[in-house]
Amino acid sequence: MPGAPDWSGTRLLHGTTQVLNKVQNGLAPGGSDVWTVPVTRPGYILEIHLFNQTDNVTKLPVGIQLQWEDGMSGDNLETQAWIVTAGTAATPHYIDGSGPTGGGTLKITINNLSGTATLGYFLIIDETSFAYIRHDWRTDNVFGFSATGYTLPPAQDVNTDVLFAANGVNIGAGAHVSYILPLYNGPVYCRFGTTAGAAANMEIEADLSVYGGTIGANQAWDFFTDINGQVSQLATQPRIQCVLTATNHSAGALQLFGSLLIAER
Repeated sequence: MPGAPDWSGTRLLHGTTQVLNKVQNGLAPGGSDVWTVPVTRPGYILEIHLFNQTDNVTKLPVGIQLQWEDGMSGDNLETQAWIVTAGTAATPHYIDGSGPTGGGTLKITINNLSGTATLGYFLIIDETSFAYIRHDWRTDNVFGFSATGYTLPPAQDVNTDVLFAANGVNIGAGAHVSYILPLYNGPVYCRFGTTAGAAANMEIEADLSVYGGTIGANQAWDFFTDINGQVSQLATQPRIQCVLTATNHSAGALQLFGSLLIAER
């Protein structure tokens, strides 16, 4: 009943219990860690720190899968999968996640998707009495953001809804610039422009090259500047961390201005 003490068995909004706490300092290339834990509350909270144990230049994609099973039959009820990049040992990639529980047993799988680099991580999962509406994982900028093998955006801060911001990035004729974006899954506002106006022919895209492929392939979204040299579109970021690329298709050099903003909280 409302207002009952914790020992009554009533689920209270502040009720949180840790179900998993793991530290891994050497998950080999191509390796996996798997754990299974029972859960009883309607929501979960996840915190994971990912870092490249090998060096600061090798790209290291990481697969994280949460699979909920029926506690009695073992049947799979729901699966959520994410692919992200690891940071450096000095500045790991910090990710905070939360969402609704999908069954009585939770199986967690961490996959090192690199063929050469060793993965380190710190993982905590709590179950909570708060009933979340959707699964929401984001880079946590409070502790910094890094991704080995990639160029970071000129500016970004997921905690203030900014995935990317640029103020006059020079791009030569026929050239492009690419930046790893922080992790976020959901709708985003794409607002970009150049100083060239109608003479500009700029392409802005987000692709899934974090996990296989090359820049420009397997695009999550792809837009060209309009007759005013601008892009103003609504797009969606997937559960794979994306690379943003701006390509200058004009005959002369251009400067890129703009931002990629989270469209919901």
